Amino acid sequence: MRSPRALAGVPALLALALLSACAGGRPRPKPANVPVLTPTVTVRGATLASAGFEGVTVDVALEVENPNPFALPVARLTHAVEVEGAPAFSGSARSDAAVAAQGTSPVTVPVFLPYGRIPDIGRRIGEGRPIAYRATGAVGLQTPAGVLDLPVGWEGTLPLPRLPAFSFEGVDVVGLGALALTFDVLLRVQNPNAFPIPPGALGHHLAVAGAPVAAGDQRTPGVPAGGSATFAIPARVNLVGAGTGVVKGVWTALQGAEVPVALEGHAAIAGIPMEVRMEARIARLKK
Repeated sequence: MRSPRALAGVPALLALALLSACAGGRPRPKPANVPVLTPTVTVRGATLASAGFEGVTVDVALEVENPNPFALPVARLTHAVEVEGAPAFSGSARSDAAVAAQGTSPVTVPVFLPYGRIPDIGRRIGEGRPIAYRATGAVGLQTPAGVLDLPVGWEGTLPLPRLPAFSFEGVDVVGLGALALTFDVLLRVQNPNAFPIPPGALGHHLAVAGAPVAAGDQRTPGVPAGGSATFAIPARVNLVGAGTGVVKGVWTALQGAEVPVALEGHAAIAGIPMEVRMEARIARLKK
């Protein structure tokens, strides 16, 4: 059994423990808020920086006046774009620029504007003229209190690319087997632009001598600036079940110096749709 003197010290120890716990759990004071004066942002212009088949990059030139005693990094530029009055797309662009303390600095933010997200872009490109656009958004400045968004807006015109041209190149008979007649119809795609065209897709219905021989989706190749590329659409006629008239007609056509072919479909390259309709007599390739 403990002595009365030992027990007498227990309340004092408990009191000290409680005081220590309260001191350790005491909430720390929040840092003082740093007052932020509102900067001024002016759009000085928007110029074309680069163009491709996918879209254009526009350099948006800003002038930012910073009345604060600390620098303000530019965190982002958000934007929503209208094309000839119709909403087209929205996005955001990053910047590593910063505005000096109590100074005025020019800031350029590159903004990518994609063609594939513009409504009815195929028709607009077919009209062969630039289109007007208007952008509204905000410049986000990083401050000690968080990102401060300041409204901005600008407008301009977008030059549009020219659509590639498709044409028949020839017919290459692969073989005649016991069950099927197989051959390739070669197509050429020509790029009239001063920049490359990326690969795309061609949904098609192909006929030879009036008989359907192929349908589906075919990948189209990338084409260098001002150049051309060829690709093949594989075709097949089943000798069993296709009908004697169809087989005979296609086989007779493939024996001639020129083969009547027709193609209907639609291509999509970088989100830009285009109709493809062709009909011609093309040479059979000799091996």
